[in-house]
Amino acid sequence: MGLAAMLLVACANKMAPARQTIASVGSALDATGDDAKKYVPEKYNEALAKLNELKVAFNRKDYQDVIDGAPQAMAVIQALPAAAAAGKVEYLKRAAVEWTTLSVLVPKLLGAVEVRGEALERSRKPPEGVDLPLARRAIVDGRNMWTQAKASAERGRVDSAVDTAKIAKRRCEQAAKALMMELPSA
Repeated sequence: MGLAAMLLVACANKMAPARQTIASVGSALDATGDDAKKYVPEKYNEALAKLNELKVAFNRKDYQDVIDGAPQAMAVIQALPAAAAAGKVEYLKRAAVEWTTLSVLVPKLLGAVEVRGEALERSRKPPEGVDLPLARRAIVDGRNMWTQAKASAERGRVDSAVDTAKIAKRRCEQAAKALMMELPSA
């Protein structure tokens, strides 16, 4: 009985430090910000897995495992900001190249679907299967997205410009499908 009481006290003595350890590791991970999630998601997920391992150990009442595992989890988390910064640089380089391509392609696609849509609007009876209302909405939305993409690029937000230009491109593809047309290639 005395041994059981001593074990219970020992566990209780480690419970609070283990709980604090998890809170500290969680706060450190939260402090890495959204850049780690966006630019190095695999490394962020590795850090999150380390935190979750600590939580599982805590729930098993393996408080010493929590305390012993914390330094490894913190090492992974502390490496995140540098990895995220490097990932962001690479991402922005790729985005600049992609923007160059999209800045030529999207206006070409918009022009093609607009011309086809206007021609079908003027025809007395569009071909069966053509959905002019859907095409109109997609074209208007694509044009709006393209305007936003250009504005983002002018402000130096190439990453945002690329994301928005991709939406504009998808709207062009949606309009082309509604108009039953093939889009010009890049």
